[in-house]
Amino acid sequence: MKLCWSIRQSFERYVLAAGGTVSCGDGARREGDVFVFDGERTAEGSYRFTGSVRFEAHGGFLDVLIADPMVECADGDARMMVAVSPEPGGRRVHLARVVDLAGTEPAVANLRLTVEGARLLGDVYSPGDLLDPLRIEGGDDA
Repeated sequence: MKLCWSIRQSFERYVLAAGGTVSCGDGARREGDVFVFDGERTAEGSYRFTGSVRFEAHGGFLDVLIADPMVECADGDARMMVAVSPEPGGRRVHLARVVDLAGTEPAVANLRLTVEGARLLGDVYSPGDLLDPLRIEGGDDA
């Protein structure tokens, strides 16, 4: 199973235009316009993925880590959680609300930033702003 997600292409363009870098680690990789994180569906119906994407610019003043994304599904609601620390068991934040979730595998959804998510991205975006849509593909043919 894998998560295909470009996070927010305008943020990536900003980082690169500022002379910064965008790098994948811990098993995440780039495939075309999206970052790909491998993972699994949990017994509770949530999705856990591994890997990281780091955005760095302005001599280290901008340093955003998006790691080990998780789509938590409970009581008809879903949210995107990400680790913001490279240490195992590090701090996780509620990056975005998952809206318009369609399908199961592949599943597609839109994401709306939370206050925590907007803060993580340097308050450049506002709570409620859209991130790029995600796609979750499963099975052996994904």
